[in-house]
Amino acid sequence: MKAPPHRLAGGRGGKNALEHELARLGVTQKNSRPKAAPGTDLQAPDPGRIRTDTIDKAGSVTMRHNGKLHHFGVGRIHEGTRVLLIVEGLDIRIIDTITGENLRQLTLDPTRDYQPTGKPKGPTRPA
Repeated sequence: MKAPPHRLAGGRGGKNALEHELARLGVTQKNSRPKAAPGTDLQAPDPGRIRTDTIDKAGSVTMRHNGKLHHFGVGRIHEGTRVLLIVEGLDIRIIDTITGENLRQLTLDPTRDYQPTGKPKGPTRPA
């Protein structure tokens, strides 16, 4: 006869059945790890975040920081390129996902909406 779904094998149910099953499997205690205590120096530094995006027609990528939308200029030549944004605090790297080329590395200025490339406007002219 098959046991009802709320009971374990052997017809036992409830807390005692769970303890019986754990003992059968060789588990001595449900919470065998020590409890976390405050003040331990085991905290790892913030790894940051990784985000994928596509460069828009204007040659920029957008990202939110502290609830505010920021635009990063990369260049119109990269329009439609799939990129990877690696954000560690205020340091941001924009990497081409196909070639792995570092397209831009910058430090975010939270007071500005648009983070320009720093290059002069217009097409580059051969010398």
